[in-house]
Amino acid sequence: MQLFLKVTEIFKSVYFHIPIKFGKSLFFPFRMEKQDKYDIIIRWGLSLKKVLDTNKLLNETKKKNTGKKDKGIVDSFGKLEKESEVTKSTLVNIVQGKINAETTTWMAILNALGITLSKFASIHDSLTNEEVDKHKSVTKSGKKNTAPKSSKKKK
Repeated sequence: MQLFLKVTEIFKSVYFHIPIKFGKSLFFPFRMEKQDKYDIIIRWGLSLKKVLDTNKLLNETKKKNTGKKDKGIVDSFGKLEKESEVTKSTLVNIVQGKINAETTTWMAILNALGITLSKFASIHDSLTNEEVDKHKSVTKSGKKNTAPKSSKKKK
């Protein structure tokens, strides 16, 4: 029982497979805290920002060396919108941690950037807590109204 409690403390957000009699099994979903979800979402958004910033720096270096930017490098939200067919507002909301994008959206973004999920994961894993905390403070201070906007016109 003590081992089970320690495991649950460590891995609150995972499903545990516990075998029981008669060949059946039982799954216990542990509820992820709202703050934990936000931390994951903000880390993914910061990873995307880091890729765009790296691409922008690469393009600026190319322009310095050759006099021309590489138009094939996706280095802005506008270019990423065009290449991925994900709206600019959605991309900005992902970076700001306002939305939890679907897997298909992420795959469209990564395909447009020309990077694999594993490469993106390595960028995600390389982020320091300090970088994430700084990004959180910037995005929180930049939020004016987090309530969804109504698409209905007022009469």
